[in-house]
Parts: sequence; structure tokens; C-alpha cells
Amino acid sequence: VDPPAGYRIINSGTKRGKPMLVDPVGYKYQIDKRRGNRTYWRCCTRSTTNCRAAVTQLGDNFNPGLNKHLDAAIPASYEAATVRQIVIEHCMKDVFKSATEIVDDAMNEVMVNDGDYNGPCTAFSNPVNYARYGNRARKRLRPKDPTTLDFEYDNEFEGHNFLKADIRRKSQRHLIFSTDD
Repeated sequence: VDPPAGYRIINSGTKRGKPMLVDPVGYKYQIDKRRGNRTYWRCCTRSTTNCRAAVTQLGDNFNPGLNKHLDAAIPASYEAATVRQIVIEHCMKDVFKSATEIVDDAMNEVMVNDGDYNGPCTAFSNPVNYARYGNRARKRLRPKDPTTLDFEYDNEFEGHNFLKADIRRKSQRHLIFSTDD
């Protein structure tokens, strides 16, 4: 019996940014181990449901294991994980664009381009959660909050010439920001 076609790997599909494999039915797998050019994937719900289902990857060939799933498949899992990946990537690239706008764009893009599933989308999280994923990823780019007044001002995230003056007087410091308008 030939393995079903349509396995897809999402490079940053898990919450921790690790690769995730999604099969055509909607089951999700995470990497269990790698040996040489083989990758062994295990069901993502193994820790909670003790599901022993697995897939072995050799190159572009995917072979399902002998164990059946104990958990239910979630249709549109690939699309939901793709939205998360797109949101995180775009939030890292465009730090000035609203995360909710990025989520809306990503959901529209995925549903227009990849959305071959027409049923209810139970795989999708609340859009607010996707915005949180993006903002959490952006947080790593931001400088740490200063603990003293002797910090170096980094204007990377300020936009166009937003800082107008940095005034120091005795033990005080005043940063004056303004737009040109």
C-alpha cells in the first residue's frame, strides 16, 4: 500500500519554532529523532494521549508507522500552522505594522492560496492568539528596559528622526520625541 500523498513540513510550525509535519487527514507530528538521512516523526499528542502513531521520512518519502492514532484528526491543521508561521515571520520583518493587521493578512492569504478545506476551521486559534505569537517573537528584537538613566538610546525602532533632544541635567534625563509635522 502506497503512503498517502500530501505530507507537508512547516519549518516553524510548533509553538517553540520547531519543524512540524502535517498529514493530509490533519494529524500533526513533531520530530522524535534524526539518524543519518532519516527523520522519525511522532504524533504531537503523544504526551497527553499516549498516541504512538509515527511517520518515517527518507528524503521526500513518508511512510506511516503501524500504530494507529488514538487522538482525533483536526482538519485545516496545515493552514492554521501556516498562519502562525507567516504571522511570526512578518512581525519580525515589519516591526511597525500592527500584529492584528498581519494576522488578518496572513489568514486571508492562507485561506485564498492554501485553503482547500471548506468545513469549519476548528484548527484555527482566536486571531488575538496569533497576534500574541507575533508580538512575543518581536519582543526578542527589542532592547532590554533600562534600569538606570545611563542607557544608550537605540533608535532602530523609532521611525524617522523621532528623537529631537536628549537632555541631561544633574541626576535627571529628559528625552524629547516629536514628529516633523
